[in-house]
Amino acid sequence: MQNLTLSKIPLYGLLVGLCLGLAGCAQWVPSFYTPEVRQGNYLDASKIAQLQLGMTKQQVQFIMGTPMLSDIFQRNRWDYIAFEDQQGKVAKERRLTVWFADNRLIRIQRPQPVSK
Repeated sequence: MQNLTLSKIPLYGLLVGLCLGLAGCAQWVPSFYTPEVRQGNYLDASKIAQLQLGMTKQQVQFIMGTPMLSDIFQRNRWDYIAFEDQQGKVAKERRLTVWFADNRLIRIQRPQPVSK
């Protein structure tokens, strides 16, 4: 009985090693379907159209959501950035930047798609 279980140990070790080895090679296996991945803020044209000069930071955040970048050195500038990845590479990048003075919206730089 003891010989039977000891003889299976190399077989189990081989199977575990094979599984680990194949898992490490997953990046080289061709993929036929790669989903599009969107990261960052969702920049909807209808929401951007709602922005008006003179709005407070709270009103802008209510419409657009939390900015992806809020610079600690420029507290009056918010950046909303959207990325679309296709096959692991950034295919599109859109950026909306808003500036505030005295807690009021003073400037809007609307997004323009940038293809990479």
